[in-house]
Parts: sequence; C-alpha cells; structure tokens
Amino acid sequence: MPRSDMPDSEWTRVSWPPCKLDHLRSVKVRGVLGNISELKLVELIFKYAVALEKMSLYSLKKSTTDERLIAFGEKLPTLPKASSKVSTFLV
Repeated sequence: MPRSDMPDSEWTRVSWPPCKLDHLRSVKVRGVLGNISELKLVELIFKYAVALEKMSLYSLKKSTTDERLIAFGEKLPTLPKASSKVSTFLV
C-alpha cells in the first residue's frame, strides 16, 4: 500500500519485489526502450540481487542513439548496487 505522501502511480504501489532476488547471478532483459519503468526494474534487481555478477540489457531499437536510451544508459552506473561484482551491459 503506498504511503500517503507518495504520488499514486503504478510504481509506488510496488514496495518490495514479489519474489526473492538474492540468488540471481545473471540477468538478461530484452526489448529495452529506456523508459522509467524499466529503470525501476533494474533498480529493484540491483537493490536485492546480492549475488548478481552480470546484467545484460538488450535494446529493442536497432539504434542506441535514441535520446531515451542514452539517458537510460547514463543513469545505470549511478544506481546503488547490493553486489560489488556486477557488470552491466546495454546493447
């Protein structure tokens, strides 16, 4: 249930991951467009996947020059990570 001081959006209704992510070592996400919900998904995985070593994100678009994808790629390294061993690739 969202806190009263948070905006009522699809994302704020999610306060914990629906399953345990601490065992994940490798994650592949295909069809990335660079939108905020995808960034929030990556943020959740980074936050809870303490064993994560590799995350590969594959763009849906053939060109990675899309402004949204560029901004998405710039935000990835700034996200806090539970695992110090994680490598992230945006293709």
